[in-house]
Amino acid sequence: MKIKYFEAAATALVGFGGGTGVETRGLSEDVYLDLDNAGHVVSLPLFPSHLP
Repeated sequence: MKIKYFEAAATALVGFGGGTGVETRGLSEDVYLDLDNAGHVVSLPLFPSHLP
């Protein structure tokens, strides 16, 4: 697992392994899942809307 934080955009990306995301599914307003061809989660982008 690898976590990247992008301060300029106030977003974070949690990566799970080395796969490539081919589909993104929204879980909520702030949380998404990036899935590979087999439907496995490869990353979890976080866009916190409550931050300034």
